[in-house]
Amino acid sequence: MVISFGQSAATLGVIRRLNQSGESLSRVFEQLSSGQRINRASDDAAGLAVAAGLNVDSRILGQAVRNLSDGTSILNIADQALGQLTSIVNRQLELAEQSSNGVFSDSQRAALELEDQALRDEYNRILESTSFNDILIFGEDLGNLNLQAGSGDDAVLSVEILENVEGQLETFTQSLNAVSGNGFSESAYGAIRFLKLAGADGKDTLLALSIVQDAGGNTTLLIQSFRAGPEGTLELVEQRSVLGTVQDSLAINATMAADLAGNTIRFNLNVTGGGGQFAIGEVIVDDDGKLSAITNSLGPMTNQLVQTIAGDFTGLGQTENVSLAPLVGDGAGGENTKTAFQATLYQPASAGLEQGNFSVATQASALLALESLRDDLESLSEVRARIGAGQSRVEVATKVLESSREQIMAAESRIMDADIAASSSELVRQTILQQSATAVLAQANIQPELALSLLTFE
Repeated sequence: MVISFGQSAATLGVIRRLNQSGESLSRVFEQLSSGQRINRASDDAAGLAVAAGLNVDSRILGQAVRNLSDGTSILNIADQALGQLTSIVNRQLELAEQSSNGVFSDSQRAALELEDQALRDEYNRILESTSFNDILIFGEDLGNLNLQAGSGDDAVLSVEILENVEGQLETFTQSLNAVSGNGFSESAYGAIRFLKLAGADGKDTLLALSIVQDAGGNTTLLIQSFRAGPEGTLELVEQRSVLGTVQDSLAINATMAADLAGNTIRFNLNVTGGGGQFAIGEVIVDDDGKLSAITNSLGPMTNQLVQTIAGDFTGLGQTENVSLAPLVGDGAGGENTKTAFQATLYQPASAGLEQGNFSVATQASALLALESLRDDLESLSEVRARIGAGQSRVEVATKVLESSREQIMAAESRIMDADIAASSSELVRQTILQQSATAVLAQANIQPELALSLLTFE
């Protein structure tokens, strides 16, 4: 062994090992304090990548379990509401059965009708207002209940609540002179044009302008306003008529024009055959379709009205159309063609649970009500069975998700979590190594003193 004052190889080796034991001891302290085996990517890069994916999967499954819990809540609400609707129909069946008995007078049946009407109102209220998180359960808002039970489209769990889940456009024909007291005959209508106004509630108002003749043979401009009603059809709101001043010149070949500024409409009749331009006046239409009194016109009109018009008359964001159409039929003594319009309006989805029109006010109507109510009861039972099946499916899916999440979390734990027993043993080992290295380093530092003793002279 060379004795020198220079670097000691033994000392350097001891220092290196002392540093290594210190670093190992630091990692053990970090594992024991955090409880995790992997605290940085350098600890186990591949294991960290796998554990990160497992962590994402477990969190997604945790949210999926909560999603199904919310689905269970909405199905439970639907089930309870259907239970109450079933109770109402059962009571209505009792009332119909009672009223169909021949021992009651009409006044007594009137009392039964009052209770039946009250029950029907409550039935409709429950059907139209039952909701969860502002979503109507028996309306178009829901239809099929789609629950996200994992990631991706394949993880969607769908529970069918309503069979008819999509609204549709339906066409109906309505007479322009079907209003009692109209005062105009079927054959009195000449040129007819349409105009629409946007309402503050999102529903367009339909305006029908018709050249007609009253009972005295006077030519008149008839203005009618129509708005979508609760039954999904256009209902007459109001009508006004103005007597023409050039009566003989107004004919079926006349065209109409209008200027629209806000809710104020000014009208002209452009008459062919020598009559020239016939100024009628102006009318103001409010948001509810009400018409103000017609006043004098303030100038010429430029926008010609149309026979077919498109708008959003129901306020449901759909393109709906109104056009002229003949309505054939009603007349004693033969068929009678009435002037009418054909409207195609959007009808929201129906749960198929609405009650039909029936009454228990008479014995005959009570017998008909029995059949209608039995159909209602069958529909309720069908929807409730469908919801019950959905509840069972959601319950099974929840159990599967909980089990999968448990196993994924266990797999992540095996990768990420520290083995406390092994880490404790490693702590003891590295502590002993550090202490022994420190002691050896102290001895190694003494070695250069041997060279000093060789230089001592006595």
